[in-house]
Amino acid sequence: MKLWEQISGNLVLGAYNQIPEWQLKLGPRDRGPVLVILDDVWSLPQLEELIFKFPGCKTLVVSRFKFPTLVKQTYEMQLLDEAAALSVFCRAAFDQESVPQTADKKLVRQVSAECRGLPLALKVIGASLRDQPPKIWLSAKNRLSRGEAISDSHETKLLERMAASVECLSEKVRDCFLDLGCFPEDKKIPLDVLINIWMEIHDLDEPDAFAILVELSNKNLLTLVNDAQYVSSAIYALQNILELRCPK
Repeated sequence: MKLWEQISGNLVLGAYNQIPEWQLKLGPRDRGPVLVILDDVWSLPQLEELIFKFPGCKTLVVSRFKFPTLVKQTYEMQLLDEAAALSVFCRAAFDQESVPQTADKKLVRQVSAECRGLPLALKVIGASLRDQPPKIWLSAKNRLSRGEAISDSHETKLLERMAASVECLSEKVRDCFLDLGCFPEDKKIPLDVLINIWMEIHDLDEPDAFAILVELSNKNLLTLVNDAQYVSSAIYALQNILELRCPK
């Protein structure tokens, strides 16, 4: 209710859904348009409680999930390109947007590149290397290139911040997501292979396995790509699902 009072300028007693219609129109009309930014939203129930519906109010939702029933327009963020990634990394490591003159520019760029354009990794790793000597930077670059954590604190911080993405999944979906760790890093997985594995291991039928695939994609935990090598298998699986759902 404190959030509503700040947005509308009205003192509210009771639940938001009990606010009279006439009261919804008072604050924004006097104060002008209102932009509400909801950052790091994890579930639909949370979002439903925080969506304020009154004239002049717009809501920007920041989340790794998709909420098509509530959010009308979606913009999907891409991984940072090399220049943007280096800028984020430098802000975390040096408190400025470019590599300092006193730093080893090649080494800094190499460490930044190992973060693969992921903002969270760039910030955590950059901050962990702040004020560290060149040998520590070189060690970090070598460890990252081998897929190792550069320190216990770096690994812990990354895992803690990423844990919520997995913890919010149902047990069945979480188990399917963890199966992805059996495949080589940065390799494309044929859709029919993954679905067949889930059907066999988790006793799923094909529509349910495909639904889990879509859910993980909607939550940005995996990326579906259009690759000619795998198009036929994907179309075949999708056709089978449609036939199962709509029997003739």
